[in-house]
Amino acid sequence: MKTLKFPRLFAAAALLFAALTLSAAAATVDSADALLRLMNDPAAWSGDYTLTADIDLAGRAQSPIGNYATPFTGSFDGAGHTVSGLNIAAGEAAGFFGVLEGATVKDLAVEGSVKNTFEAATAEMRVEGRYAGTGGVVGVVLSGTRLSGCVNRASVEGFGNVGGVVGVVYNFAPETVDIVDCTNEGTVLSHRGNAGGLIGRIYTASTAFPAVTVSSSANRADLTLTSEDRNRLGGICGYVRSEAGLVLIEDCENTGKITASNSGATLADYPFAGGILGRAELTGDSSAALRLVGCTNTGAVDSSKYAGGIAAYINRAAACTDTATALYACANSGSVGGGQWAGGIVGYSESKSATGPRTTVDNCLNSGSVTSAENAGGLIGRGCGFDLSHCVSLGKVDAPAAGALIAETAVAACTVTHTRYAASAADSAVGAGTLHGTPTDTRALAETEIADANAYAGFDFETVWQMSASAPALRTDAARFTKVRAYTDSFTDVTRDKWFYGFVGLAYEYGLANGTSGTTFSPDGKFTVAQALTAAANIHTAYFGTSVPAAYAGQVWYAPYVEYCVRYGIIGRGQFVNYDANITRGEMAAVFANILPSDAYTAHRDGMPGDVSASLACYAAVKKLYAAGIVGGDAGSGNYRPNDSIARSEACVIFTRIAAAAERIG
Repeated sequence: MKTLKFPRLFAAAALLFAALTLSAAAATVDSADALLRLMNDPAAWSGDYTLTADIDLAGRAQSPIGNYATPFTGSFDGAGHTVSGLNIAAGEAAGFFGVLEGATVKDLAVEGSVKNTFEAATAEMRVEGRYAGTGGVVGVVLSGTRLSGCVNRASVEGFGNVGGVVGVVYNFAPETVDIVDCTNEGTVLSHRGNAGGLIGRIYTASTAFPAVTVSSSANRADLTLTSEDRNRLGGICGYVRSEAGLVLIEDCENTGKITASNSGATLADYPFAGGILGRAELTGDSSAALRLVGCTNTGAVDSSKYAGGIAAYINRAAACTDTATALYACANSGSVGGGQWAGGIVGYSESKSATGPRTTVDNCLNSGSVTSAENAGGLIGRGCGFDLSHCVSLGKVDAPAAGALIAETAVAACTVTHTRYAASAADSAVGAGTLHGTPTDTRALAETEIADANAYAGFDFETVWQMSASAPALRTDAARFTKVRAYTDSFTDVTRDKWFYGFVGLAYEYGLANGTSGTTFSPDGKFTVAQALTAAANIHTAYFGTSVPAAYAGQVWYAPYVEYCVRYGIIGRGQFVNYDANITRGEMAAVFANILPSDAYTAHRDGMPGDVSASLACYAAVKKLYAAGIVGGDAGSGNYRPNDSIARSEACVIFTRIAAAAERIG
């Protein structure tokens, strides 16, 4: 794996200024003079600051806070305020912040202009080995940084790697980069390619899991990229390259028009226009992966070469075997037009990995029209080595090679299951040649069937899909877990009069729990540490698309699950010694509080079981699960009983409430 190091100057102790009044929590920034002093003082770039007023910098000389030599490493709370009159002109990293590393920036809006003065000949040109980045809020984000609640209204301009909020995300270290609840409303102009409404480029080779998360964010501006070099344009991100680590883009939205064009001289320079993502390359390490989850595009997408309602181009190398590259619960309703390849969800996809999890397009919907001068697919333009399932294609598809589902499939095996398309979309499901694989439960729908839920057997209309008056739609809170089988009262010891009946049944349907035999579940049986870690790993793989290797000859059956949980930070090495011992309720909480991203444990209730004191090792975990409604106290006493063993039926309650948010305690 590559290692990329950036030079750092260790900051001296922060200077005190009259207008930067230090408190135990953070220094306050309440005026233009105070903010300008922070901009010009690298010694202060490790401090913690809170903006206490809207600030106008118009007419004042400005420079970014942080650079490659001395990144900003502290925290900055905008507290909902706006910095206007921004007029940044800088080389390397240009933005209100130049470079952030291990920093926290939140609830900040910026207005004005940001321009990168580094005149790169190509988007790949670097300054002393580092990409120049241009963003309204920050030019370059490095490992361990969290950006949340930030809004860009500034015009942003650079020669390459330009984003409305962030220019470049670099992660070559073992801490996750999080970008959450950010919005772009400003213009984005890149002269040499790689541009996005939110982020211009994401580049990672990190052991963090995920390496980068971009969630609950949006682009509201029309974007245009006209460049003969690296013409990659996306409503959220222009270009993703992972040499190691998962890039997770979830619950993001684009409403702007996305237009990319050039003469198309070479593959690297072709226009790639996507409602969410332009181009992705996954290569090098086995962990390199991309997941687009719950993303929506309503803006028109147009390219003179590759276009996709969600992503224009995804290439997954043979080495990427750990984690499934996937698009899940994504929807496009914008029109999509491409010069050669166009797809309602993905324009062009190629997966060269023959082992491990496959590339999947699952529970996705396209209702926008798709047109191309050559090849157009209602869901996928060109597909190689993928699984397409539980998807719906309703938009009109028009091209010489037009497929209601796919324009063309390559030789690598492809599977298509539980898929529906409007009979009026195109003359056939596949536009050119034959589908390499046998479709299962895939059929055209007459106009009278499109709004009939009975026509979608096998689709999850409880937690993923919903039916409107005219057509199916994805739920805005579509479940991340899907049912893989039905429970038909096959366990004789799990009867309808038992309090745990529904929880066991749902855990079984989600594939998170099995019986002790074909007809028994043993609800009162104890749960061992090994069984708990196996369940935790299975939930994690279902959410993230990873996989657990099989035990090798002579290895104890649960060893791969233990190693998996250690690898992904669910437990620490040595946290358990005896894996055959019964796990306690407190230990169970400590494991299951670490499986999903923090946003999946959203707190919505106060309180705490009375028998879980702050001195207990499980306190933080129980508090987290209790606040999220995943665990509760005993009826009457309200106690959690952290030192008691947990029964199999009780474990199913935790499984079910993690997988199905509707089952959580209100």
